[in-house]
Amino acid sequence: TRMALAHKANDRSKETLSAIRKIIAQGNKLQPDDPKLLILYYRSFVDFGAAPSENARQGLARAFDLAPHDGRLRFNAAKMFLRVGNKAEARTMLAPLAYSPHGKGLAQQAAALIAILDKGDDKEALKAADAPEAPEDEDGDGDDTKAGTN
Repeated sequence: TRMALAHKANDRSKETLSAIRKIIAQGNKLQPDDPKLLILYYRSFVDFGAAPSENARQGLARAFDLAPHDGRLRFNAAKMFLRVGNKAEARTMLAPLAYSPHGKGLAQQAAALIAILDKGDDKEALKAADAPEAPEDEDGDGDDTKAGTN
């Protein structure tokens, strides 16, 4: 995809990102309830080192509403809420992952992040949220999709 090529080439030009977002927006008009498009729009900011717009954050939250079973999406939505200061919502979103009976990958990261949040260490929580994520097949949901990757 154009976004992957731009990321690989480290092309963060305004023109490239605008073109990528335009393509995503066109797809979203055709399929407004496709969580992948909403996730891509959010990623068009964070993958290129930019703070996501309010519209992008709302889109990621909507993507989660549409696909709450996606563990990686849940984890990334929780990180988004944490970054904007909504620790309670972040914790609520992390809990199902943290207490997953599979106990690997994102489940372990979610449990660790909840423990940090419960200690009240906001700086450490943000640092932990920005740590590399678990390998894709260890998110506890049994599939290896990347739909919610941040």
